[in-house]
Amino acid sequence: MMVGQQESGWVSRTSDDAYSIAQAIHDLGYPMGGIAYGEHGEIYFQFSARCEQREEMARKLMSTVYGSVADSYTYKVDGIAPGVNTIEVSGSSWRDN
Repeated sequence: MMVGQQESGWVSRTSDDAYSIAQAIHDLGYPMGGIAYGEHGEIYFQFSARCEQREEMARKLMSTVYGSVADSYTYKVDGIAPGVNTIEVSGSSWRDN
């Protein structure tokens, strides 16, 4: 799951908000398995459960942190391959049964 800002292409200054995002994940009780920031400001979320709800969870998470401005962000749900330029969280937790 990748989140970016529509106008410039990416969420700006996300690293300054890492604590706010972590707090929101905790407060919302989301099953977060991994989070990474891309070199252009994009944010990658990897959920360890409820994956069919990943877009809904990401939108709620971003809205909690950024407010109504998050409505203008773009959310890419499919087609993100794990790797050094995105998010690399691997292991048995990431295998479909």
